[in-house]
Amino acid sequence: MFFGSPAFLWLLLLLPAYAFYLVRFKRRGEPALGYPSLAHLHGMGDRAAAAWERIRGWARLGALALLIIALARPQQGLKGDDRFTKAADIMLCLDASDSMRAEDFKPRNRIEVAKESAIQFLEKRRDDRLGLVVFGRCR
Repeated sequence: MFFGSPAFLWLLLLLPAYAFYLVRFKRRGEPALGYPSLAHLHGMGDRAAAAWERIRGWARLGALALLIIALARPQQGLKGDDRFTKAADIMLCLDASDSMRAEDFKPRNRIEVAKESAIQFLEKRRDDRLGLVVFGRCR
């Protein structure tokens, strides 16, 4: 794996400083100045909100790390296989009309024999580009 813009990875060095801020200087949920209000008592019993309050900074830290990695544009190259072979473009046409249901080849019908012949032919054509056209009117 390689990065399209690896210079952005230097921003990852700022994340430990943010983690240190979260541990050391983050407010503990107490206001700096007290004021008379009952509005803050409304959500005191909500455990989910309290849990989110505790992990919000760490989730933000993880999101920033992923954003920085995305800005660096991680890429994965595909290993090429440069071979030079003679190949042909082949289109195989298969009739699927009602007349192909005739059982000329006992006990199989024409369509089964045509499919089997096509499979045998295609197994021998490893390097060729193949296409299949199925036509006919079925009722």
